[in-house]
Amino acid sequence: MSLMLSEYQHQRGDVVRLDEIQHPFLDVAELHGYRFYVIDVSEAPRTHDRQWNPTERLGQNYYDFELLAETEPGYGTVVGTLTLSPTTTLDIARVTDSRLLSDWRGKGAGRFMYKTVINYLVAQGIEVQSDFKYAQSPAAKGLWKSLARNPTVRVIRKGEADRVYRVNGRVYRRPVRAYRRSK
Repeated sequence: MSLMLSEYQHQRGDVVRLDEIQHPFLDVAELHGYRFYVIDVSEAPRTHDRQWNPTERLGQNYYDFELLAETEPGYGTVVGTLTLSPTTTLDIARVTDSRLLSDWRGKGAGRFMYKTVINYLVAQGIEVQSDFKYAQSPAAKGLWKSLARNPTVRVIRKGEADRVYRVNGRVYRRPVRAYRRSK
């Protein structure tokens, strides 16, 4: 059985036809003149797994998501990925990897991806937990710090090196504006 490209997870920078994507679209947003899509690719085999074994994925070892930017009508570029892994209790998923192409940083796209994924998993009864602070990039630290202003996000471990955040409810999104108010 041959698999089409759209049945696989994509690599960052790949350009894909939006009408051929066979994964669920979780949300769409317009940011800075681009339309962004978050898709769930958890059930897709990973392209870097040469000997993909379907039985390994049945236990839902990872939750995988992709962020696509519609760079031209009908085509999307994979600009970000977010991977979470379930903890031993299976009702908590911990962020294990988050990546965003450098050209797309600072536009609200990463925040949109995080909030969409968090809300999607919380709706399924799964709490979302950050990685340990020492394993986070500066951008991820800033994101979690800003998310902590939401009443459903709490710090479960305090400490300079091992601060951990956990989300147990919907994270509300404010509309992202492409302009700043003058003072």
